[in-house]
Amino acid sequence: MPPFVLRSLPLVDLVALWVALLFAAYFTGPAFEGVRFLRLLEWRISLQNLLLLLVWSGFWLLLSYLAQTRTKTTRRFVLPTVQIAVMTGIGVLVLAASSQLFAIALITPQYIVAFALLYFVASHLLHWLYNRVLRFLDPEQHYLNHTVLLGATPLAAEITSSLRANAHFRLLGYFGTPTTETDGLNLVPCLGQLHDFAYWMHESVVDQVVVTLPLATLDPAVRDALSAAEAEGIEVLFPVPLLAPYLPLPEPLAPRTHLIRWSVGSGAVPLLSFDSGPQMGRALLVKRLLDVTAAALGILILSPLFLLIALAIRVTMGSPVFFVQPRLGYHRRIFLLYKFRTMIPNADALRETLRAHNDRDGAAFKMRNDPRITPLGRWLRKLNLDELPQLFNVLRGDMSLVGPRPLPLDDYARMDRITYLRRVSVLPGITCTWQIAPNRASIPFDEWMRMDLAYIDDWSLHTDLLLLVKTVWVTLRGKGDQ
Repeated sequence: MPPFVLRSLPLVDLVALWVALLFAAYFTGPAFEGVRFLRLLEWRISLQNLLLLLVWSGFWLLLSYLAQTRTKTTRRFVLPTVQIAVMTGIGVLVLAASSQLFAIALITPQYIVAFALLYFVASHLLHWLYNRVLRFLDPEQHYLNHTVLLGATPLAAEITSSLRANAHFRLLGYFGTPTTETDGLNLVPCLGQLHDFAYWMHESVVDQVVVTLPLATLDPAVRDALSAAEAEGIEVLFPVPLLAPYLPLPEPLAPRTHLIRWSVGSGAVPLLSFDSGPQMGRALLVKRLLDVTAAALGILILSPLFLLIALAIRVTMGSPVFFVQPRLGYHRRIFLLYKFRTMIPNADALRETLRAHNDRDGAAFKMRNDPRITPLGRWLRKLNLDELPQLFNVLRGDMSLVGPRPLPLDDYARMDRITYLRRVSVLPGITCTWQIAPNRASIPFDEWMRMDLAYIDDWSLHTDLLLLVKTVWVTLRGKGDQ
């Protein structure tokens, strides 16, 4: 999760504080008996109490920030119950001291008890809600981070204890040598020896690889596999002490690295991350918010069109109305892509038969005059209307509005360049640069892949918005299937 999100957590605690103070006054203040809650918001507050509230709010933000930075837990979105209880106790002490020092009549023993109960409950609820919203909006938190360790070392055991306690990570296991037996790894599956890693990585869903062995001891095949992982957009992490002999980094590598820390016991392991995918931050969180909002509004506004298209398919082509196919998504995760059906029912079975007539070079299969497409289907494709059900994929978090198109699984199996797999280091999209290119049918497959990789490298919100506008223009001109 981006650091700016973690820095915003104290604001959640501040809201919980204000809620507890206000409702405690409403429930216990004798002056408010018989007064509706909304009328309470109209009461005036003295300058002294206003200044006291502002000072207390600043103190509470600082207290919450310290709690976040010093927490020993790896549950980053929900403060541990013990820490919330501690903050509640501090709040009680501050209220009691304020009552004595400033003679505030409102702060009675009943008020303090009500505040304690309300803050404890409100803090838990608000942090839970904050956690759920971020999980829904953040592409990284939509999935568990699949992590694998290279090496069965004491450092690997320390990192294992940290990852197993983190609800956002799924530790798949480790690769070690036959002679390594390290305490702390007995609860983690051994996935094989170091020389097995390269093959295993290409057949599995992996988000992160953590290397816990000195680079000099790595087999050349493993080093090649790590280079392939970085080329595919899989994050490769090295503990900083292991990289000390190689610092400073060469110029081509330095811009693509950043330092992170994972808590281990009372300390932290600094790790240097090599990541060729886009860095998470405010813009990508805004992108996800845009995806969710636009998809929800699109489904709502276009629902009559959905029904008309479904009825037309049902009448002219029969069932099924939707075409559902497994596609390769974020970091090789397989998801089901939805489209309105535009082909005859046994279209997939005929695909291999027609491959000899493929109009495209490379792994993708495209035919200019595909005999499997029905007359209604050809019209739907021309206006891009067959893609509308993918708004549900966007809403689920399987796809984005803009991103490299998700290809069928057998197309990926036919790719002859490993670097093309970096397409799956981001969420696939409904449209991208290739979809709005003039005469896209004549663009070679390799050029198509390079366009997708260039989109990833140069990604920005401005680029996404521009591509969406151009997609609408291409659709209105009826150039969707050309």
